[in-house]
This record gives sequence, C-alpha cells and structure tokens, in this order.
Amino acid sequence: MNHSVKIPDKLLELPSSARGAYVLEFHLTKKMKIVPGRLGEKVLGKGWYYYVGSAMNGLRGRLTRHITGPRKIHWHIDYITYKIQPVRIWVVRSEKRLESELVRVVSGRCAVAIAGFGCSDSREDISHLFYSKLKINFVTELACYGQAFEAQVVVR
Repeated sequence: MNHSVKIPDKLLELPSSARGAYVLEFHLTKKMKIVPGRLGEKVLGKGWYYYVGSAMNGLRGRLTRHITGPRKIHWHIDYITYKIQPVRIWVVRSEKRLESELVRVVSGRCAVAIAGFGCSDSREDISHLFYSKLKINFVTELACYGQAFEAQVVVR
C-alpha cells in the first residue's frame, strides 16, 4: 500500500485485547479487478462496498492492518485492502461473536452479495462483502449490539 493514512484515534484508543466485529466501507470510483484465491476473478464495479469481519484476538491490530494494507495477503479482504483503504469503519466491541448478525444487518441494506467472499469460516453466511450504489450509514442498526462507534479513515 503506497498511501499514507491516519489511523483514527478511536481505534488507537482500543485496548489491544478488545474483541468484536466491524464493518468496513469502501468507495470505488472505477472498476477494480481482484482474484481472491479459489473464488476466482471478481470485477468490482463503481460504488460502495461493505465488508463484515470480526476480531476475537484484537480489534485494534486487525483494523490497523485493514487500514494500512497487508504486508502479505492472507484473507479475501486483503485483496481489496492491498489496493485501497476503507473510508469508514463501524466497530462493535463484544465478547460475543457477532459477525453473522452484522452480516444480516448489512445484507438487508445492500443490493448485492459477492458470493463466497470472506465467509469460508462461516457456513451460515453467503458472503461478508456487499455492494450498494448508494452510501449507507449503519450506526443506528449497530448501536443495539453494544459498544459501537464509527471512525473515518483519512488518506494523507
């Protein structure tokens, strides 16, 4: 990743042991081609993309990785964060695994699921990446899950 980004203060203030789930928001202004492993080639069109993930071993570290871009590609989402940063993140701190519940919230507001993306460890979810032509705000829906907050990512 070539861009210099500022990690949001709200993320830096998280204890390193904080657990929970999150939604990453990406805005594509032009098509982007990725080849996430066995899923094969995917062409993501212009618009808004929302990725649902969890970090039960440290939210701060996981989200910092997503913002700054991976050194090595490991997860499906790395194929996106290697090329662009998220523009906004919603974080829900929780000791409980909420990833599938957040998938239901996000999928209910988005037009398209990118089948199989990011959910190889979850049999109940069709995807963890969703597309919308319009920008969506999930702050109200996610607040009911506990300690939730939103953070903007700034590219310098």
